[in-house]
Amino acid sequence: MEQVKQQIAASLQSVPGVTGFEISVNGAIVDSASVTVPDNQTRNVENLVTTVIRGDGIGTLSGGEIVPLPRIGDRIAELNPDAVTLSADRSSAAVRHRGESGSAVTWVSQNDTVTIDLRRGLFEPALDRFGYVWSYAESDPDRILVQLPGSSPELLRLPGLEDREPLAVRVSPGGNRLAVLVEGNDGMTAVFVIAIVRDADQRPVGLGEIARRELVTSGSPVDLDWVDETRIVTLSRAGAGVKVTLAPLGQLPSDIGTVADAAAVSGGGSRSLIRVLDGDGRLFGPQGSGWQLQSEDVRLIVRSG
Repeated sequence: MEQVKQQIAASLQSVPGVTGFEISVNGAIVDSASVTVPDNQTRNVENLVTTVIRGDGIGTLSGGEIVPLPRIGDRIAELNPDAVTLSADRSSAAVRHRGESGSAVTWVSQNDTVTIDLRRGLFEPALDRFGYVWSYAESDPDRILVQLPGSSPELLRLPGLEDREPLAVRVSPGGNRLAVLVEGNDGMTAVFVIAIVRDADQRPVGLGEIARRELVTSGSPVDLDWVDETRIVTLSRAGAGVKVTLAPLGQLPSDIGTVADAAAVSGGGSRSLIRVLDGDGRLFGPQGSGWQLQSEDVRLIVRSG
């Protein structure tokens, strides 16, 4: 019953005005619960930091300097990655990098590396809070690969996206949803959200049958990320700048400024920790109604699972 309640609560979090629910059988109420985000489905406050790759080093930004990522930082850097997602406890990572015959997605821990995906056209991988690596490839557009390192991979079928091709796929911090960035009508930015179905052991066993369109905004799509379990942030190119949009699920989005030539965004875990990287390696963070330079010569924002 607890698993059922968790999945119902996760599905209802995006419905405005809903704070609780009841489960009834033949008209008799057998259980109830509130619609909140459980503590174990939010990012650890201690790990709400900005992690980047700058030069040859990977680590946390602190006062303009890089504090090296312990245990796995050097192992990640050796792969010369072009995309990295850390686990919530920062002890492992899903890494996209150049392999012997093309791009590869590899799981990295302090003691092991496991090759996850070698398909053509790999997107940035995700790593959920249960340790599963999620990998989408353009060469297999209707399915997404999911694997717990050391176990057999599974290919889960995506629901229809109104004949749109994914441009980015992200897993929410609680591991309950996929967010898929697509180009909508007239070149606009659109985001679909899909429920993740898990068994009692938290193994992903399927995806929801319906992809819910959560956001449509002006400008061509550039990037997206989850801020937390119920908010996404997107970049969309509009005219000479790139617009940053914060979108709570089931509510109206808000534009929170523009960053010229923005190329990537990281949700960070809170609005104050959203970071935007431009094409020249300059990293920006929000300040008031604008964006302040945080660092330069940044090669890559490291995402957090």
